[in-house]
Amino acid sequence: MSSYGKNNKLGFLDFGIIGRLPKDTRKKLLLILSHLVRKEFDEAIKHTLEIAQICAESDIQGYESKLYGIFTSWYGSQLKEGTLTRAFFNAIAQGIHHKVYFASDLVLFSKMLVTTESVGALLNPDFDISVDARPFIEETMRAEMSPIKFIKGFIRNALEHGEFIEELPTHIIKLIKKIEEHEHF
Repeated sequence: MSSYGKNNKLGFLDFGIIGRLPKDTRKKLLLILSHLVRKEFDEAIKHTLEIAQICAESDIQGYESKLYGIFTSWYGSQLKEGTLTRAFFNAIAQGIHHKVYFASDLVLFSKMLVTTESVGALLNPDFDISVDARPFIEETMRAEMSPIKFIKGFIRNALEHGEFIEELPTHIIKLIKKIEEHEHF
């Protein structure tokens, strides 16, 4: 955290409830937080819906409207209650009112963010997680989206699914021919 200087580091130990977030959810969370700190609310809302569990009864438009209100009011708030993590927690919590649900581990994660921010504010009243976490979020995004990581993943998938990948061009050509011939497949 940049506001504490180079040598002061803060570490948390918690032996309480443990949760796990799948890799794709972690990537989406990084995208959501990255968009929020840049005031890109439409993108943050899009990715929030991508990690949600939506059913036929979900009020997606109502939930999107609620999210937009939560995210924009967070940015306009001068109160300590109007924080990034509280906005994210409220966004997750409000889903239930619109029949939009989130995995329990994601709810735990949002609660952990609120706790982290609260402890940070106790240690330093000027602590602002949206400012202090931005370098971490950007560095993690670069690491997650790096070309080297992409190539390693591609190679791993090629090894695991080599037979399918080898046959893929043949299947694509057959599909294109069927489309051109207007055949039903």
